[in-house]
Amino acid sequence: MVEIVDLGIDGLSDCKEIGSGGFANVYSALEADIGRRVAVKVLTTIDEGGRRRFNREHLTMGQTTAHPHIVTLFRTGYSSPDDKPYLAMEYLSGGSLQDRLDAHGAMDWEEAVELISR
Repeated sequence: MVEIVDLGIDGLSDCKEIGSGGFANVYSALEADIGRRVAVKVLTTIDEGGRRRFNREHLTMGQTTAHPHIVTLFRTGYSSPDDKPYLAMEYLSGGSLQDRLDAHGAMDWEEAVELISR
């Protein structure tokens, strides 16, 4: 059973961890006021280098919202009470690229080109 957690972010509920990486965890959450499910990336490593990477990521995502291969960024902010930076973005079901690689192994170059050109 998936545990529901409180991220300390106003307007988000029903938060469930769906992935984790080197410096962040990703959650599926309900943005009840709008009635949509979002993906929320919360920084776990709060050192200066991590904050710089995080700031570059949200600036890049904010500037490329019309790109077909980059999810739409809805908002950024800091969680309460631990003041961790977060990104709330478009939620896409189907798993991550890592999930795909874990399930089916490495792709040949033709399959990789097909995947990124959709």
